[in-house]
Amino acid sequence: GTTWSLIEVAFQDGPFGLENTDAQKTLQPSSVNNGTITAAGHAPFKESDVGRLVRIKHGSTWGVAQITDVVSPESVTVSQLPNRNFGGTSASSEWRLGAWSAEQGYPSAVTFFEQRLVWANTRTQPQTFWMSQSGDLENMQPDSEEGGAIEVQDDDALDFTIAADQVNAIRWMSPGRQLILGTSGGEWSVTSDGPVLTPLDLTVRRESTNGSANTLPVRISSIVLFVQRAKRKLREFVFSFETDGFRTPDLTILADHVSESGIREVTYQQEPDSQVHCLREDGVLATLTYRREQDVVGWSRHILGGAFQGGGAVVESITTIPGSQAAGSENRDETWVSVKRTINSSTRRSIEVFEGPFEGPNPEQFDDDSAFDKAVLAAQKYAFYVDSGLVLDNPIKVTNIELVAEVDSFESWPNGPANPPEGWSQTGGAGAASREPSNGITDGIYSIAFAGSGVTLSKSFDLTNIDALSIDLLISNGSFTVRVGGNHIINETSPEGRFVGDVSSLTGVQTVELIQTTIAAGGKYADNLRFLGASGGTSAVIVTAPGHGFSNGDSIDLLGIVGLEDLNGRRFTITNVTTDTFELAGADTTGFGAYASGGEVRKAVNTIAGLDHLEGQTVKILGDGAILPDAIVSSGQITLDSAVSQAVVGLGYRHVFRSLKLAFGAAAGTAVGKVKRVHGIVLVLLHSLGIRIGPSIDRLEAIPLREVKDAMDTAVPLFTGERHVSFEGDFERDARIVISDDAPLPFTLLAAAPELKTNEQL
Repeated sequence: GTTWSLIEVAFQDGPFGLENTDAQKTLQPSSVNNGTITAAGHAPFKESDVGRLVRIKHGSTWGVAQITDVVSPESVTVSQLPNRNFGGTSASSEWRLGAWSAEQGYPSAVTFFEQRLVWANTRTQPQTFWMSQSGDLENMQPDSEEGGAIEVQDDDALDFTIAADQVNAIRWMSPGRQLILGTSGGEWSVTSDGPVLTPLDLTVRRESTNGSANTLPVRISSIVLFVQRAKRKLREFVFSFETDGFRTPDLTILADHVSESGIREVTYQQEPDSQVHCLREDGVLATLTYRREQDVVGWSRHILGGAFQGGGAVVESITTIPGSQAAGSENRDETWVSVKRTINSSTRRSIEVFEGPFEGPNPEQFDDDSAFDKAVLAAQKYAFYVDSGLVLDNPIKVTNIELVAEVDSFESWPNGPANPPEGWSQTGGAGAASREPSNGITDGIYSIAFAGSGVTLSKSFDLTNIDALSIDLLISNGSFTVRVGGNHIINETSPEGRFVGDVSSLTGVQTVELIQTTIAAGGKYADNLRFLGASGGTSAVIVTAPGHGFSNGDSIDLLGIVGLEDLNGRRFTITNVTTDTFELAGADTTGFGAYASGGEVRKAVNTIAGLDHLEGQTVKILGDGAILPDAIVSSGQITLDSAVSQAVVGLGYRHVFRSLKLAFGAAAGTAVGKVKRVHGIVLVLLHSLGIRIGPSIDRLEAIPLREVKDAMDTAVPLFTGERHVSFEGDFERDARIVISDDAPLPFTLLAAAPELKTNEQL
């Protein structure tokens, strides 16, 4: 994991408070380097000043030291800053004490602006901001020594105190082309007449009088969104060309109830949907979909799954960071929340991240509905629509799939080159080979010339369907051995006779060895070497998935295979398991092509573990893209009624849409206030499932979206398109449409067109 630490900043020469203007109040160092400093005419030092800086001028030299011990209110021990010795040891009335200390307070706001580090608002100077030297973020020196003279240069550090008719404590700062300050009494801009801000070219102007809460704003391009002082309004700080100044319209005026408990934190998630997430004081999230260039401003609330002390789950903090390729979030920003829930009678906190929205295939890229539905179902398995959830997904890479021929006959080697046909292994022998004329049993015999050793030809076949007659034909003209598990099943004992063993034991994939046994080393061996041939199907499908870890009898699912696409999405029981391979039991691949590349295999399971953080909770389950019955977590796991290889498990939540007043449908003007009845509605949906609709939240009916063409033994694919729904509404003046559900699947409503019957009489 990532480690981090807090390091105290050792500022160079500053920052400092106001310079002393009373000639009777002096400071006198005992030495130009270290030593003590004694005050006369005043007692400026306090015990809390340890670590505070002291700046004293002698002639044209400013020396700087740090207090290491407070001897008395009039005397301190100091340590000199590097290269900042005092210019003398006489008493001087030109001095400044450090602006920040335990007594004076430390800044509560910080930002960067024009290559400067900016600090603001201490306990004793709430209206002051300090800027570091340009390009030197830890250097707060307010002047420079040039040619023996002290001058203020453009890149020197600076400080500024807002002068106003009321206290304007700086709550936040937002850098852009200008530095915008949010204060308790209004909003201010910091600008310069020149190209960059300097200590001698700085203007601070009041732009509005709303007042800001102590909540960090968010900047979206040139616009700043900030929370007003009472925390009930989110305002937009935007420049207006019509007025040649800044405006601050209220964005919550469209839904003032959404911020009723006050806004505590604000964060901006630019990708994928440009949303401003506002954390309310009661721990509820209020989200603003914000696209100013399109004049899109829309609010919603997010009630997270789970509960805390009888109420809803409580969000305690929120932030947003850029996505990353390593995390698989390069196409979105990551919004993280700290959530508090009551789990198994105890308070439990978790750090959770908003997953990206479902991104399904585009129907326009498919020639038929079946291919589109398959693509939707493949993507649907990854839809993440639960809270505090986990994903079950353990893919193993497939490197090869071999289709073993189903055989019930033998075939001769074909005409062609001298070497054995593809798939056979030859050991021993040398020289050329030739085909001889037909011997009456096959089209010809294969002759292999060799010297010095015998010849062995071997190949693995499925011998399940080989009968004694076929074996008899195979060995009638030659010498060979069939080995099963190292045992000789069929031997030719002499050129005149042979022994045929129990062929019923010839099952599974075995090796047929044709071995020269009757001709002495050296010479010519000719035999009727025939090999097993296909009869149109396969008797075994052997999958290679190195290190898969499966066992005989396991159920597995295949996905992403190229060349044998019809295996994708199917479930098989596996047999003949080895370390790297297994067979698919009962796989009929008649008419299939050959394996090309790719693919993943996953084990299907009935138990999902690793859910200790949700102990005792009722969870929603999406298994292989289908909605499964809810389950209660016990001992950190759940048991499913049916096995799945991919699952999303977590706390459920409900989406709710309630329409505004239906103002249309009247022959004469508006339908508001008139008795009306909604009897039907057309929904335009995108990648949606889980819909209940009705006139109120307690009168909802489920809308089935399975179509006739959908297979009954698979998940219902997410629906995209238009669907007409009958609506059991009543005759009433304030007819509404409510759509809701808590299924762990996406729901995107693009449009709703209700059908009404309106009584024109009020």
